[in-house]
Amino acid sequence: MPHLITALKDEIYNVREAAALSLGKIGSEKAIPALTADLEDRFVRVAAATALGDIRSGKALPYLNKLLKHDFYQVRREAALALGKIGDKASVSVLVNALKDNDYEVREAAAKSLGLIGSDKAVSALTQALKDTDYGVRRAAAEALKRIEENR
Repeated sequence: MPHLITALKDEIYNVREAAALSLGKIGSEKAIPALTADLEDRFVRVAAATALGDIRSGKALPYLNKLLKHDFYQVRREAALALGKIGDKASVSVLVNALKDNDYEVREAAAKSLGLIGSDKAVSALTQALKDTDYGVRRAAAEALKRIEENR
């Protein structure tokens, strides 16, 4: 694992991206500090968010919450999806806010993740998302509401 952490600083972004994804597949919380460090480019941050979701540790929540405010939509989308994989109810409020993102892919990811977390606190926001202009967001909201209802 130390070699993969070192590879996060490689001069080629594809290597940094592959290293981040590989650290996620290994699934060790020991990789979290390296994955939450100030990574150089947005594509590596996308991979780091994916990896943090794969690790499924609540220790990554503060960093993923911060990534939900990133200027690149793919980073925000992957952060939202990672929060759903982790499944911590503490993420509900930031995911509800992400349902208002200007990018439909982020809104859709937030709806999916809220369904995975399954909190009743998300029902009102997901009901509002059924009126979203994007059909993918509406579908994800409907599926999330179904999942929440089934788990009551």
